[in-house]
Amino acid sequence: MTAESLKAVCRLESKIMRDFPGFREACFRRNITIHGLRKEECCPSWSVGNYVASLSGRQTCQDVTDEDVKEVMTRLKSCAKFFNNGTLKENCWDYKNSLPYPYCVNIPLACVKDNAVFIIFYYLTDKEFLGTDMQEHLSYTQAFTPRWHRGEYSKAIYYRYLEGKTMEDGPVRLVGTDFYFLKFSMFNTKLLADIIYPSIALMIILIIMWFYTESILITILLAVSVVSALILAYFVNMIILRLNFFPFLNITTLIFLVGIGADDAFVFCDVWRQSKRDHPGASLKTVTYTTLRHASTSMFVTSFTTAAAFVANMPLHVNHLRLIKKQNNVLGRRWRWKCLWGEKKSPAGDMPDTRYRAVTPDLGVRDSSLSSSAAEARLKGYLKDLKAVEGETLHGIRAGCAITLALTGADLSEIMDHIGWSSRHTALYYMQLAKVLNRPAGASARLASESHKGPLNVWQDANELRRFVSALPAACNESRKRAHNPQ
Repeated sequence: MTAESLKAVCRLESKIMRDFPGFREACFRRNITIHGLRKEECCPSWSVGNYVASLSGRQTCQDVTDEDVKEVMTRLKSCAKFFNNGTLKENCWDYKNSLPYPYCVNIPLACVKDNAVFIIFYYLTDKEFLGTDMQEHLSYTQAFTPRWHRGEYSKAIYYRYLEGKTMEDGPVRLVGTDFYFLKFSMFNTKLLADIIYPSIALMIILIIMWFYTESILITILLAVSVVSALILAYFVNMIILRLNFFPFLNITTLIFLVGIGADDAFVFCDVWRQSKRDHPGASLKTVTYTTLRHASTSMFVTSFTTAAAFVANMPLHVNHLRLIKKQNNVLGRRWRWKCLWGEKKSPAGDMPDTRYRAVTPDLGVRDSSLSSSAAEARLKGYLKDLKAVEGETLHGIRAGCAITLALTGADLSEIMDHIGWSSRHTALYYMQLAKVLNRPAGASARLASESHKGPLNVWQDANELRRFVSALPAACNESRKRAHNPQ
C-alpha cells in the first residue's frame, strides 16, 4: 500500500462517479464551515485514501504522502490484534461526546477514534490484509460513493465506463462494481431486447401450422388461446395467489405453449381428415363426434406428459422452480379440497371438538349444532347489547363455563358434555382449579353470594373470575400437573 496506489483509487472513483454529469444532484450532501463561511458539498467517499488523508490531517486524498501512509500503517498494525480477536467492534466511538463507549474503553484511543480503524479493516480492505498472519500487502480495496439510488443514472455510468471496458490507473485496476439493483434492471432490459428470437421461432411455428392445417382461422385461434393462457396465468399469480414476484423468464413458456398447442392442432386435423375419409357423406355432427372420440385421448396425453415433465422439477431448489413448486402446491391443495368437498360438505365448525349448541328462550339446550361462525356472530351481538367488552371470544366463554361448572361440583362427564370437549385432560384441569378457588371467602363463594345481579354484572364477575385464575400461575400449573398425572 503506497500513496500513489491510494491516489490512483481516488482518481478512478472520481472519474467514474464524481465527475459524471449530474452527480451533484444525486450525491448525499453535508454542510461544512470553511474560514467562517458555511457551504454545502457532497459527502466524501469511503476509501482507504480518504481515511488516510483524514487521519493525517490532509485536505483531500490527492494530498496524501508516503509518510502519511507509513504512520497510518503503524496504527493499523498496532490495532490489528484487537480487530482479529473481535475486541474492536463497530460503533465504538461516541461522536457526540468525542469519547469511546464504555464497552471499548480497554482498547487504545487511536484504534477507536472516529471508528476509522474498524471501517478500514471491515469494509475497505480484504481479509488477508493484516490478518492473523499480519500480511501487509493490500490486494483488494473498496470505495463507497454516497449517493441516491437512481436507476437511469446508474445505467448511464455503466454504459459509458463499465460495459466491455477495462478501467485502469497506474497500478490499480477496477475489477468489480456493485450498483444497487442495477443487475436486475439490466437483466430485464436485455431479456426484453432478446425477445425477438423467441418471437421469430413462434412465427415460424405458426406459419408451418398454417400451411399444414390449410386454415388461417385455426392458426389465429391457437395464437389467441396461447395468449389467453398467459394472461390467465398472470392473473392467478398476481390477483388470486398474490405473488408479487412474476419473473420475466416466464415469458419463455410462450414457446412451450405454442408447441403443445401446435401438437394438439396437428393431431386434431389428422383425425378430422381421417374421419371424413372413413365416413364419406356423414353429417358434420358425426364427423365431429368421431374426431373428438379418437383425438381427445391423444391430445390429453401429449399435454399431460409435458405438464408432468415440468411438475417433476418441483423438488429442485432453484429459485424460479421453487416459486413454481409453491404455486403448484397451493393449486394442488385447492384441487384436493374440491374433491373432498364433494364427499363431505360440512363446515369445520360442525366438527365434534368445536361444536356449539343454541338455547331456547327458557334456557333449554337445542340438539342441533351451531357453526363456529354463527356462534361468533351471536356472541358479538350479545356483547353489543350488554355493552360489554367486545374482545371476548368463544374460547374464553367455554373456559369460563368450565370453571363455573367445576366450582359448582360438576363431574367430568358433565363438563365434557356441556362444553363439548373431547379431551378429558382439559376438563380435568378445570376441575382441579375448583380445589384452588373453592375456599372460604374465595371466588366461588363471592360468585354464589352475588347471583342476584343482572346479566352484565354476572358477565363482569365471570371475567374477574378468569383474571383471578390467571393471577395464580403457580397453583394453576401444579393443578395442571396433578390433572395430567392422577394418583
